Amino acid sequence: MTEFLGTVASQAAMLALTGQRGDWCTRTDLGTDFQLIAEPSSTLASWRQMTYPASPISTVAGRTGAITLTSSDLTDSTATGRSVVQATDAAAARTAIGALQSQAGANSVYVKNGSSADALISYSSATTASTIMYRTTGGVTSVGEPTVSTHAATKNYVDTTTVTNVSGAAGLWIGPVGSLPGTGTTGVLYVTY
Repeated sequence: MTEFLGTVASQAAMLALTGQRGDWCTRTDLGTDFQLIAEPSSTLASWRQMTYPASPISTVAGRTGAITLTSSDLTDSTATGRSVVQATDAAAARTAIGALQSQAGANSVYVKNGSSADALISYSSATTASTIMYRTTGGVTSVGEPTVSTHAATKNYVDTTTVTNVSGAAGLWIGPVGSLPGTGTTGVLYVTY
């Protein structure tokens, strides 16, 4: 049975340990372990230094030994990358990369306005002026009643306008686009699909 004999800070302290073959200790002055391979433990020849595979990393950023890196050691990084590394918090990191600062407000998105400046725009499923529309849980968007020909039309507007036009028309023609007559008839409303 082997036993850990403890941690010692020198060769003299190691040779003062009492142990038997197989026991081991850690030498803090060398940063390694020694194991007893024979007795007595008071003889240096009875101890064997444990060897460990060398680390595959021999240097970091051109430095060896105990290494403390700073952002200036990252020579293959851009100035922006080093600024992100030096950032003390998330706001500083966003500033370093030119990202927008967080702004309070639910239902908002960040955009570039017409002057390429950062802007915060609200979105809504309601017919709210100066907002971006989105679909509700039913997959439907809401728009206001159109007042000019370039406005999107609501279902109500289409239904009302179609009924008005049909009731004032001499007739209603519904059919595929390929079946449209070569010339239209005055007063007939043509609806294609």
